[in-house]
Amino acid sequence: MYLAEGHRYHPPTSVTKTVQARSAKAQRKEFTAQLRASGLDWPEVAEVFRAEYQVNSRVALRMAHGWSQEEVAKQWNQRWPDDPKTFKNFSYWEQWPSKTGHQPSLDVLGKLAELYHCHVADLISDGANFREQDHNQRQQQHQEHEQRAEARPDIPAAAAEVKHTAESAANSAASTAESDAHQQMRELMSWAPADDAAVRQHVEYQQAQQAEASIPTASTVEARTEAAHSGMEAEA
Repeated sequence: MYLAEGHRYHPPTSVTKTVQARSAKAQRKEFTAQLRASGLDWPEVAEVFRAEYQVNSRVALRMAHGWSQEEVAKQWNQRWPDDPKTFKNFSYWEQWPSKTGHQPSLDVLGKLAELYHCHVADLISDGANFREQDHNQRQQQHQEHEQRAEARPDIPAAAAEVKHTAESAANSAASTAESDAHQQMRELMSWAPADDAAVRQHVEYQQAQQAEASIPTASTVEARTEAAHSGMEAEA
């Protein structure tokens, strides 16, 4: 499987190197077995090795198969006896693009891909990438950025909706409280003597106090709206 540039594979957290091997090679072999058992293909295993051991793609693919340079040269010669190679050839190809390495041809890359069961691009996936210099590539990235931005919630509109909901709830609560207070005052005045001015004055005072306490002020509604707005911005 070819791993696109910029999309590094992250193995499952359950895949760990738990075996204490007697040698580094045996340890890598056991590590590969665990990764393969978890369902990873060879390029994915190599990507893990590349990150774990800080090697390039060609070295990582060879290490993933558990081969030394001599062993992979033998694999090559068994497949293509008319084009024999030695470990030095693999050393040069793996050292490229450093000055001590040799650039592998497309034919060589094709045969290496066949040996390692991968795509040719997997062998040079860590090479130079100049796609960002392409105008169309930059435009595509810009469009993707705009699409992600459009997918975000409209914060001002959502805040206005929250404010409207808060005001509606406040008005409803005020109406309910006022209705309850009036009902209590009516019940109190129903049994109070008609000429008891003190009782009536007390009822009227209590009615005014309860109504004032039950109605949210404009600053209270504004504070609730601001808090809701801040919460939505934090989630976004």
